Amino acid sequence: MSNQNAKYTGAVKKVDELGRIIIPRVIREQKQIRPSDKFEFVMDGDVIMLVRHFDKCMACDDDTNIKRVHKTYLCEECREAVGKAL
Repeated sequence: MSNQNAKYTGAVKKVDELGRIIIPRVIREQKQIRPSDKFEFVMDGDVIMLVRHFDKCMACDDDTNIKRVHKTYLCEECREAVGKAL
């Protein structure tokens, strides 16, 4: 693993028949992982990492002041621009 900040936890979990792996409670509590939090899978060779995913604006890729608008996410600035264009 190329990340020098990597920390092995000793937690070993099996993949169940539906492909799920349980994140141990101690890790969820330490990293403040809550139900409905989103994660992206990132692969580096044989290493699979979970990276917390935050929704970003579809128009400008900004990740501040994001709100869902129908089936997408827009930041405040882009929501205002859309409002003015209509």
